[in-house]
Amino acid sequence: MSSHTKTIRDAATIMLVRDRLEGLEVFMLERPSRGVFPGLTVFPGGKVDADDAEIAFRHSAARDAPAWHDGLETRFRVAAIRECFEECGVFVARPKPIRQINANGERTNLLNGSITFKELLIRDDIELLLDELLYFAHWITPATAPARFNARFFVARMPEAQETEHYTGETNNGLWVRPEVALQKYAEGKWSMISPTITNLRMICAYSNVTHLLNTVRSGKHRIPITRKLHEGGYQYYPGSWRSA
Repeated sequence: MSSHTKTIRDAATIMLVRDRLEGLEVFMLERPSRGVFPGLTVFPGGKVDADDAEIAFRHSAARDAPAWHDGLETRFRVAAIRECFEECGVFVARPKPIRQINANGERTNLLNGSITFKELLIRDDIELLLDELLYFAHWITPATAPARFNARFFVARMPEAQETEHYTGETNNGLWVRPEVALQKYAEGKWSMISPTITNLRMICAYSNVTHLLNTVRSGKHRIPITRKLHEGGYQYYPGSWRSA
């Protein structure tokens, strides 16, 4: 398929962050050595599913939602929460604590197709905490890439009383790491990462704790100048409609 005719698929990624004595940490996954982007170290995320827009609309209509909850763009947030639950067992939702859902085997049922994400939310009356995801960046994979994605990146605090558990069916490993350590592993050739991951890690290196990072993102002050090189690599300009505040 020509690079100009590749389908650009919508995708969403979440940077889970937490505080530790050594500093801010972010959760990352190691992809297996197969597929179009083999062996990459990435943040949890994946393609937007057909149900995500319906879920987004239902959540927005059910409460006094902020202006950005428009059913279209909100589907990226829904996808990010779903992918995070599938890939690392963390559920940015309420009222059920994730450990109860895991004990009931719901994540396993979701992963093996016994239940859909939409069915799980409706059956157990689960509300996704869409406001906990703050918009961070927008990347579109360049035409020269083996596959193309229109990806939104979000950042969120790791929920309390939950633990990460990577899904072995799609990832080789999952770990918490300080951003500067992850970048050092990339520089040493130990980890394989692509430009969006590297750029986002560099952007959060400046923050000593989660509160400082999230407050800065809410105000939109985390943004960096989009150089020609960054833009050619897929980094998109920051639309006013995507303000996190």
